[in-house]
Amino acid sequence: MSSYQRAISKAKDILKEFDITSPQHIEIDAIAASCGAYVHEKKIAGSSARLVRGKSEAFITINEDIEYSGQKRFSIAHELGHFLLHESINQLKNCSEEMMYQWYRTSRYEPEANAFASELLMPSHLFSDYSRQYPIGIDTIKELASIFNTSLTATAIRYVEHGPFPCFIVLSRARQIVWFTKSHDFRFRIISPEATIHNASCANDYFTSGIVPESPEDLNCDVWLEEWPDNMNITLSEHAIPLPKFDSVLSLIWVTNS
Repeated sequence: MSSYQRAISKAKDILKEFDITSPQHIEIDAIAASCGAYVHEKKIAGSSARLVRGKSEAFITINEDIEYSGQKRFSIAHELGHFLLHESINQLKNCSEEMMYQWYRTSRYEPEANAFASELLMPSHLFSDYSRQYPIGIDTIKELASIFNTSLTATAIRYVEHGPFPCFIVLSRARQIVWFTKSHDFRFRIISPEATIHNASCANDYFTSGIVPESPEDLNCDVWLEEWPDNMNITLSEHAIPLPKFDSVLSLIWVTNS
């Protein structure tokens, strides 16, 4: 079993132990305490969360300046993942919002902690059931983030991984792709990370005008795809949401016809 799968398996074990059958049952502070990690809030300079660990217990400090409860919950679950999975890392572990926000671009420890947190807060079987009830789009991701009380970015990635539609999510900043992730069944090649985004993309609208279209926009396939079969007439839809705090845009993209 890979370390990534071990992280998911550990979260599933906790869900089973607590007999979680609904998003409302996931009381992350209580779950952390039962594992020996005690949560409190205070101001932390330069970090979203901090883990101070001993041999069998830990303290998770969450920055009280974090505005959204979903982000706080994900930070708690992320630090709990470090506590349960990474015994060999430093006894004092600081995780900045940027570190968690980058998602797949940091060391292996951060993706593992994110995988644990995602499965714990958005159990795959429950998330798949809820996501099937809504049409594809950023509005659905917002609704799922509200149901599971999780951060928008974490929910968007979870939707790509466990939602009912082939799609991908892109984070762009300063007109550059920072990272993307796609559904396992999305069959076309996406433009490379660190590439400059296309002028016709909804994400580019934000960097040029400060706003994005409220509804999904239809686009030519070359806006976001690098390769596609010559005999296929592919149209994409992009639905974007700005993340002003990071001067970034999160774009959900899917094929509308092929």
